Amino acid sequence: MAAWTVRERDTTDRGGDLPVAIASEPAAAVEVQLASDTTIWLDVTLADGAGNQFGPGCPTVQIDQRLPLLGPAVGRDCTVTASRASFRIGQRNQDRVRSRFMHGLINGTQLALRYQTPDGRYVELVFPLVRSKQAVKAALGGLLIRPD
Repeated sequence: MAAWTVRERDTTDRGGDLPVAIASEPAAAVEVQLASDTTIWLDVTLADGAGNQFGPGCPTVQIDQRLPLLGPAVGRDCTVTASRASFRIGQRNQDRVRSRFMHGLINGTQLALRYQTPDGRYVELVFPLVRSKQAVKAALGGLLIRPD
């Protein structure tokens, strides 16, 4: 069980070098990042491996077996490639963000990711949320996170 940590710098396609809160398990990594345009993203990157790919739809993401639930529609709030799914999970407004999902992310106990592979299998990955509050707040510059 890996605790969430902060990687101080990450070169991204979302605006340069930005801090990232990250949790890694053998099969995948989950990252939370504030983009330069004030959008907050949750990225899930699958580890390299035979058959370890996302199917055509966005995975579902759930915290503690309750709402809020992200996915599965691909569009403005979710993009997916074979190895990476990205979810828009919040928008910074000055020093605050209102997001039920982010509130659950920093106060919950586990994040479950469910997805279909290209060959039709269903996979579930579970990430403990140990130290997620400290890591996410540090990566996002201490934003005040409130539910909707």
